Amino acid sequence: MFFDTNHNSERVVLANIYDVFRETARKMWAYARCLPAKQQPRPELVVDTIAKTVSLAGPLLKGESRRAKYPDYQCSVKRPCISW
Repeated sequence: MFFDTNHNSERVVLANIYDVFRETARKMWAYARCLPAKQQPRPELVVDTIAKTVSLAGPLLKGESRRAKYPDYQCSVKRPCISW
């Protein structure tokens, strides 16, 4: 519902996507800080994880499986906007 442009404007959907990424980043930062210094993830791993998460967001939000599960679902946000 938060990402459905049938229920929300494109601007609201983009804000929701941004909020989800921001909240995920905050949690990741908090979890990493709780680890002992030697067990904290390397910066390269963090950057790679972020890149993979962003690359999966588009297919998850716009993919066939979501439309199959929710026939009226529509997300008109373009993938480059999701990645941004």
